[in-house]
Amino acid sequence: MIELSTRMKHLPTLRTVCVCLIALLLFFVAAACVEVSNPSADNGQVLVYIGTYTGPKSQGIYAYRLDRASGAMTSLGLAAETVNPSFLAIHPNHRYLYTVSEVDSFGGKKVGAVSAFAIDPRTGKLT
Repeated sequence: MIELSTRMKHLPTLRTVCVCLIALLLFFVAAACVEVSNPSADNGQVLVYIGTYTGPKSQGIYAYRLDRASGAMTSLGLAAETVNPSFLAIHPNHRYLYTVSEVDSFGGKKVGAVSAFAIDPRTGKLT
């Protein structure tokens, strides 16, 4: 009979599970893109958000306006400054954008963060 303490040693820790989940997300979402459209007024254009790893040349989430008819994208610039937003998700009502960010250090540990932003449909800015 195997003792419970021996069995517990072989179970993955919460930290290991979190690291694996983050690695899986990064694998599937190298550059996270989220399309935001206004369901009440479809003018053929949608907002597109791209999350970046922050550094000297990138500062967070960038917004673009995509013309669905032509495929042309117009840069709207930095929508929100946030650290390493590696996964983005849009709320079903299209008014909020959620991000999962990889943070280098918080309390001396390598962790992540979840943020929520309100979307300004006119400018694409996130607050």
